Amino acid sequence: MRITLLGWVIFSSAFAQTFALFREEIGLNDFTISSTGHGIPTIVQTVGQSVLTSDPSSSGSMTSCTVASRSTMTGKFEWRRNVCTTAKGGSHLMVAGEGNNFVTVDQIGVIRAWSGKQLLWDAPPTNVPPTQLFMVNAGARKIVCATDGTTLRMYNAVNGRNLAILHADDDVSGPKKKVWLSVFASGNELAALVGRVDDKGMTSGKQAYLVSLVITGEQTVNVGEPVSMGHSADQFLAATLKIQNVGDEKNAIALTGLDNKLISFSLSSSKTSYSSALDHPLWTSIDSVEPFDKDIIRVRGSDDRYSPAKVSVAFFNSDSGTVWKQWHGEEEASQFEGINYCPAAKLMLAFSKGSLLAFDTSTSTSPLKSLKVKDETNAKNVISSEIISCDESSVSLLVTTSSLTTMLIKLDVGDKESGTSDVVWSVEDGVGTASSALLLDATDHVVLTEEDEAEVMSKISLMSRLQGQFESAIALFQGALTHSATRDDNFGFVKLSVLLSQDVHRAWGIPTTGKNRGGINWILDLPEGAQWHSLVHGTSNSPSIVHGINGGTHSPFVLALSGQKDELTWTCVDGITGEVHATGSKPMMSPAVQIIPMFGGTGSCRQVAIVIHEDNTATILPDDTKSKNLISKQLTMSTNGFYTHVLNRESNSLEALKLTQEGDGPIIQRVGKATFSGEKIVKVTYPHRDEIVQSPAQVSGDDSILLKYLNPHLAVVITIPEENNEETTSDQVIAALMNEKKKKIGPKHQRKPAGASQQPDVAGASSPGEEEKSNLFVNVIDTVSGRVLYRVSHTNASPDGPVAALIVENWILYSFFKLEE
Repeated sequence: MRITLLGWVIFSSAFAQTFALFREEIGLNDFTISSTGHGIPTIVQTVGQSVLTSDPSSSGSMTSCTVASRSTMTGKFEWRRNVCTTAKGGSHLMVAGEGNNFVTVDQIGVIRAWSGKQLLWDAPPTNVPPTQLFMVNAGARKIVCATDGTTLRMYNAVNGRNLAILHADDDVSGPKKKVWLSVFASGNELAALVGRVDDKGMTSGKQAYLVSLVITGEQTVNVGEPVSMGHSADQFLAATLKIQNVGDEKNAIALTGLDNKLISFSLSSSKTSYSSALDHPLWTSIDSVEPFDKDIIRVRGSDDRYSPAKVSVAFFNSDSGTVWKQWHGEEEASQFEGINYCPAAKLMLAFSKGSLLAFDTSTSTSPLKSLKVKDETNAKNVISSEIISCDESSVSLLVTTSSLTTMLIKLDVGDKESGTSDVVWSVEDGVGTASSALLLDATDHVVLTEEDEAEVMSKISLMSRLQGQFESAIALFQGALTHSATRDDNFGFVKLSVLLSQDVHRAWGIPTTGKNRGGINWILDLPEGAQWHSLVHGTSNSPSIVHGINGGTHSPFVLALSGQKDELTWTCVDGITGEVHATGSKPMMSPAVQIIPMFGGTGSCRQVAIVIHEDNTATILPDDTKSKNLISKQLTMSTNGFYTHVLNRESNSLEALKLTQEGDGPIIQRVGKATFSGEKIVKVTYPHRDEIVQSPAQVSGDDSILLKYLNPHLAVVITIPEENNEETTSDQVIAALMNEKKKKIGPKHQRKPAGASQQPDVAGASSPGEEEKSNLFVNVIDTVSGRVLYRVSHTNASPDGPVAALIVENWILYSFFKLEE
């Protein structure tokens, strides 16, 4: 039978389209989940149909160092840039310009000008990083000004050319420290305020001087004579001073200090005015003062009782004295959430219990309307809202919640007595903070009860899936093509990832196949006051060593644990659908140090966990009789004993524990311990819990068999010497291993596995006789006995560089950074 080329084309086109990956493409760009990479945005710049966001800090606290862009129409992520010099991040400042231009300065003082995601220019760092950044338009000139207080540096915003370096000490004389307070446009030229500041950062109107800055050439700036303002001697915080436009005049506004009163003085007359106290109960420091119009002023402050500090906001109406307050604390109640102001509509907008309130600042302090925001927007924990667009008829708000859900809410103002609000789009930026993940089999065959388990396991077996493929091939000739989703289900390709974030107290279910891959199938909110969260899945008893310690558990159920100060909270959730089956809590008398997964329960949840506490007690969750019976059965059936271990990073030790069943619960006893005194644990790695070993043996050239050392209870612990500590370790086993290595001098005593290089040692590893002191140690530990099986040391390792390790079958791979020779 001959088949022509046309016949092959027709025959092959009859098959459903199959998407495959080449071996080199596995794990590369299957799909991406993009996030802005920063925390709560405190600066928002609208550029056409895009919005730039970042979280700069005027107080010098740690930030993400990220500026990102999203589409205002769909919320689609467009790009993001790291605006700091170091990858580890730090504090940064940012000031917006025209269009998509903005300027940043990082924690070491490097100033960068950007046009969208493109870097225009950068300026080298200074001895003291700038604490204030200005972008000023003086006529046709665009000037970037950066000051650390005593020194003002001026740059051409277009090309980065340095125009001038001005010192406040050269311009104003007096007994106190002279600093640059602000730079602003005065007609077609620049002007600056210089003041004398005491050691508490305080100055006054009488100690403030107005200085003109006249640019006469490409790199020439003439500084005018300082003019005393002659205002009141009442002092204010120099760092909070801002320039406010009031018609054709300019005022300087600032906060007076701990009493949080606003002071305002004119730059063209001797007029001075004060406000009543803002009365914000939680401020310990003031971050910024921002005038919106002649009446409404926004003040940001920080509460240093929390780490990182909680940023709180208050809006103040200097005409009526009304204050709208928002703060974030664990025990305090906030007046409002997500406050912001639309000057064009004279509306103060705030969230309260999921509703959006609108206040007409020109007529009343009572809300005009309460607009219910859709429940699916999760607008009950709003942290911030920023104005995207604002006019008399509509307002668009970029809203961020405590779980880093970002949404665009559009408010149709109408006649201020009626209006509607709608969510244009919503995205989960919190996914970028994910700290751990699980991969679940998301086929249609779900284990629901213990009786169904045998039937379900047969359906997901290899023979069952091959049979499904054979039936699909038969259906091809019968004119009934198999749907691609059915094929993926038969092959076991349908997977779902569960991501957990410790920072935003949330878990997400994300499909990895199908049209919605990379999307969000479900969201699970966890207790916000918890100190830690953990996703428990699978078991700790493997029927076969070639199926990993997890034992090939096929279950959709995940037990989410949350540890608070004195309470353990658990939630049993179907990881495929996000349906919560049961929840509960139990008092916790001692901190949790280890969690052991168990599967097969028939009580509140099929997934069970044993929580080991610091005082060597155990808690079984869910706390029901059937779950306890499962644990009792598992411990009794373990012929050689049931073992676990606890890693203590404070004492830098690993302790092996044995669990036995006595009475109503497990009894814990220590069976071994490895201590790394004088060293600090920097990395711990375990074998993959679901690792499939392809072959437990290796066939040599003479047909002999080499059995692989397969131990699912191995752990690789990498340590470095502690600072100012000459002692390396006091563990007798480790010391014996090191002494034995020192005795073995010469190549004939060096043991190498089959296929190892004939080189005397790996690069950077210490060898006998070397004078360099070892500063990185790789320890292979049996967690059942607590014994150190192997230890190797390296010299010249970077103490600050990243360390990675991986255990694959009987191989251990690790990497580290070396210092320059």
